[in-house]
Formats: sequence, C-alpha cells, structure tokens
Amino acid sequence: MQTHLTNKNYNSAMNLKHLTFLLFIFSSIYSLGQTLPTYTSIEKKMKHIVSQYEDSLNQVITKYTSSHPLLENENSLKPNPRYYRLFCPPTLYSSPMNEVLTMGEETQELYVTDDSLQMASLVSENIGAEELSREYCIDNALLNMYLKHPEYICYTEENIKSNKIGASEIANELKPTAEILPSFVSSEKTVTNLTGTDLVVKKPNFWKFSGNTSLQFTQNYISGNWSEGGESTNTLISRLILEADYDDKQRIKFENEMDIHLGFTTAPSDTEHKYRTNTDVFKINSKLGVKAVNSWYYTVGMTMTTQLLRNYKANSNVLQSAIFAPLKLNFNVGMDYSKKYKNGKISVNLAPLAYQFTYVGNHDVDETRFGIKKGKRALHEYGSQMTINNDWQIYKNISWRTKLWAFTNYEKVEASWENTFDFAVSKYLSTKLFLHGRFNDGIKRKKGYSYFQFKELLSFGLSYKW
Repeated sequence: MQTHLTNKNYNSAMNLKHLTFLLFIFSSIYSLGQTLPTYTSIEKKMKHIVSQYEDSLNQVITKYTSSHPLLENENSLKPNPRYYRLFCPPTLYSSPMNEVLTMGEETQELYVTDDSLQMASLVSENIGAEELSREYCIDNALLNMYLKHPEYICYTEENIKSNKIGASEIANELKPTAEILPSFVSSEKTVTNLTGTDLVVKKPNFWKFSGNTSLQFTQNYISGNWSEGGESTNTLISRLILEADYDDKQRIKFENEMDIHLGFTTAPSDTEHKYRTNTDVFKINSKLGVKAVNSWYYTVGMTMTTQLLRNYKANSNVLQSAIFAPLKLNFNVGMDYSKKYKNGKISVNLAPLAYQFTYVGNHDVDETRFGIKKGKRALHEYGSQMTINNDWQIYKNISWRTKLWAFTNYEKVEASWENTFDFAVSKYLSTKLFLHGRFNDGIKRKKGYSYFQFKELLSFGLSYKW
C-alpha cells in the first residue's frame, strides 16, 4: 500500500512538472509573438515608407511645375515613352532637324509623322497642344546637344531602324577584358638594385641671376663755318646692371641690384678739360621681404648711392662732386607689393619709417649743394618714402624700365624719376632713350631755375641682356 502511494505521488509530481514545462513553452511563444512584427504591422510600415516617398516626389514635381508653364497641368506628368530619346545613348534623330528647317504649320505635322517617335510604338493618333509642346522641349534639348557637343553622338536614327544596334552589341561593348590586368604585372621585367650613383637628388636653387649691359655712342659734327655757330661733340655712355634675387616661392624674398652708369663727353670749348663726365652713378639696392598675404610682403630695405669719378665745373678746376661726395644711405621699413603680369612686373614699396644719411667726404666739394649746412659734413633725416619699379615689355623689341622714388622728412620733398626706353634693333644693337627728372626743395636753388632738374640722353650702340 505504501509503495502504491509512493508511485502515485511520483506520477503526480511528474505530471505537474510536464504541465509547468508546457505552460512555460506556451508563454514564451506568446511573448515572442508579441515582440515580432506581424504581417499587418509590416504592411503598415511599408505603406508609410511608400507614402513618404510619394510625398517627396510630389514636392519635386511641385517645384518644377511652378517654374515651367508647360508642366502646370498634372496630366502632362504622366509616364511617356517618348522620353526614351533623352536617356538612350546619344543618337542623331531627324525630328530636331525638321523643326529647324521647317517653318509654319508644317512643323506640327512633322511631329505627328516623325519616324523616331513611332519607334516607341506607343504614339497616339491624336496629339494635342500639350503633346506638341512636350515634343518641342525634347527636340530642343536634343538640338542643343547636337550643336554644343556633336562628339557625343554615337548612332544615327537609321542605325536603330535597321536593327544594327542591339543588345548583343551592347553586351560586347560591356564585356570585361581580363587581359588588362596581366599587362600591368609582367614577370619578364625585373628591377635591378640601385647604387648610390644611380639616384641624383638636386637641391632646389632659389637664386636667380640676371643683368644687362650697354655701350652707347652719340656724335655731333658742326663745321667751323656754320652760320649759327656751335661745336662738334662725341659722347660715350655705358651702363651695367647686375641683379641677384632670392625667392623660395613661399615666404622669403631677397632682391639685390647694382647699377653703374657712366657717361663721358668731349668739350672743345672747355679750356681746362678735354672731356667731362655727364653721367656718373654707382648705386646698390637691397630689399628683404617676408610674405604677409597674397602679393604683399613686410620689407626692410637699404640703398647706397654715390659716384666713382671726379666732376669739375666747365672752364674751371672747381670740384663739384667726387666719390663719397656725396654719399647717400637710405634705410626703410614698410610693405612691398610685388606682382608679375603678362609682359612685365611691378613693385610698389611703401615705407612709413625711413632714415636717410647724406655725407660729403671731400672738403673741396661744396656741401651746401646737397642740402647740408655750411661747415657740416653730414645730414640725418627721418621720414617716409615710396618706391615704384616697373619693367614693361611694350613690344617684342621695345621695353620700358622706370623707377619713381620719393622721400620726405615732412619739411622738404626729394624725388627722382628715371625712365629708360630700349628700342632693340637686334640681340646686340639697340637705341636707348634715357629720361631723368629730379625734384629737391631742400637744396640751394640756382638763380633763374626751379627745384626741378631734368636730364635726357639719346644714344645708339651695343646692348646685351642675360
């Protein structure tokens, strides 16, 4: 009896376990079904996505219909197979040409009977005004492409009608070429080891050296019995300009120039001298620039000006000038605008801070002729200055080189404007016209003259540039 009860209790316990397990399985399936989306919910979400897509398309349609009168009617936006001509490979159709070459009422008839439109096999027999307007837009777009990009045309309408262009031909054009890859990797070519002498690395050279030199002549002959009088003269003028410029194309510019200009002329009427100097200039310019923005540079500049030979007054041994008499040193800080254009280059330097030192080292030279007080040998001036340099190749054999310089200490103004016109006859022969104007209201003015000074030289001779 006890054993029977024990077995009965055991069976009851097992049935209870089975029932609990089944309840657990059913509850899990039910909860999983609640979390997984049903077919109805998926369908709702798809409809929502499609609805949003349709709304976006309607917005695009509204945007374009508002800007084009031919699209105001919603019916004109229905699918139309005639648009295939705009999306197929560029083909030369006859209808755009007929539209251009035909005038009057025949134009509409051509649209109706156009063979290229019949190729769509969906052309209706009755084409209204909207259809004709749409066909006009399509033909106009094709005609615009024919005129501006004829190289895009791949086929003609006759090719398509004769079925010469088909799916097989397109498939052949798109067939991948497996032979391309081996052409890049070839086992026959081997790479040899490079030795130290095979590889040459050159350091970039940011220096540029240039210059020009000339030796010019002028000659004037007057016979002794010339009624108005006068005298024969001969003039020799030489000039050497050397330039050394550094430009790293990023931040630093360093420009240097040396200019030596000498001229001699015979003086038959001068009883003291057989010849005299009419031009004597020795000048050195240096300018260091650090790029600020675009073509502007922060600059520090220096200019030294003097002469090399002695110059005497006519029919006298009075010394007017000599080497370091005068000597001018100019230091300036400012900004420089430098730009190259098609036929030349220009440089504009503005220096709000400038210092100029004038010195006369020869006691036989009158220092007052250079703005220095009597008994003094030096003059210190502080102020501002401006310098403009321009080189312009006017024509293939005509060039103009000009330099305008001005300095002021806010009590006086000193300015100089040099112009050199070079008329090249050949690579080694040229005619030069040199015009030099000066203004200085800080010197002792000569009676009968203003503060403005002027010099002009016209010469012909040898010339060379490098």
